[in-house]
This record gives sequence, C-alpha cells and structure tokens, in this order.
Amino acid sequence: MVLELRFNQSGRDLILTGPDDRTLAISPSIASLRVGLAPTARANLALDLKVFDHAVLDSGSVRTFDDVFRVEPGCTFTRTGGHIWGNLEKPIDLSTTSVTFELGDPAGIRR
Repeated sequence: MVLELRFNQSGRDLILTGPDDRTLAISPSIASLRVGLAPTARANLALDLKVFDHAVLDSGSVRTFDDVFRVEPGCTFTRTGGHIWGNLEKPIDLSTTSVTFELGDPAGIRR
C-alpha cells in the first residue's frame, strides 16, 4: 500500500497518489491539489476544501459526502480522468456559454 501526501516547501500544495481510498481532513484552504489515485480509489473529504491556485484530477475520485470541494475564483481546474463525487462549487463567468462540472462517472452523476 503506497500513499503519497507531499507538500511543497510552503506547505500549501498537496499531491495524492496511491492505490487505496484515503480520508482528507486537512487545512480548509490549499494552493494546489493533484489527485492521481488508482482509477477505483477515492480521496474522501472530512472537511470542506478550498483550492485557490490550481487543481488537477488525473485519476481516481474525490468524494465529498456532506462537505464541499471549492474551486476559488482564479483557480484553474484540469481533469484528464477521475471525477468529483458529491458537492463541487466553482465560479462561473457570466459571459461563458458552456461550463464543465467534473461530477459523476461514466454511469452518471452521483450524490
């Protein structure tokens, strides 16, 4: 079982990798988050989480339960795989004609 929780020198960036589910109960606000878990693994939130610089979802999922994954204004969110399972909050520019929400899985949106 390997789980990588790596913070940079400022302690504000988090990288998650590994084959198993994990619970995140961390600072409510971080600069960046990268999730690269096994495709069936989940990062389960135990608190609301705000990301204010950039978030990358490569694989695996982030499950929020009753908590909220917040992408702050100005934060970039890139998804190449995986999904958010639960509550995702992100700003929408009023001039935008289409918006992607990184929710659900190939079977549909889940709560």
